[in-house]
Amino acid sequence: MAPTTIAEVPYDEDGNLRHYKDDGASEPVMRPNRPFQAELTLTGMRSGRSAKYLIWTDDDGRTYPMFVTDLMDVIREKGIAPGGRTGKLWWYVRKRGTNYGLALAPPDQVAAEIVRFAEDLGLDISTAGSS
Repeated sequence: MAPTTIAEVPYDEDGNLRHYKDDGASEPVMRPNRPFQAELTLTGMRSGRSAKYLIWTDDDGRTYPMFVTDLMDVIREKGIAPGGRTGKLWWYVRKRGTNYGLALAPPDQVAAEIVRFAEDLGLDISTAGSS
């Protein structure tokens, strides 16, 4: 998994990740591309402009496209339960060409997100574990 260099990614007004930034339906809501935790359910497959892609749905009904190649990482590294359900995993968005899709977040990005979260809470974890 290569780390992302995408600063912002497009969502629709309901919080669904867009597969294309400009799908013509409405103006995209651009959000920072930060890793997040979620349990997802594989709910479908669609045909895009150049390839098929998968659709994952979270517990609140929001949807996230995924490139088929990124599904291989999920299967090999984390597994999928019967019914197409993942455990609580860390995700982020990657871009291939003009398309966006969900992927497993690399460990360094997860660590950076945890540090950001701790800083937002006013915690100093830079000395954690030292004596």
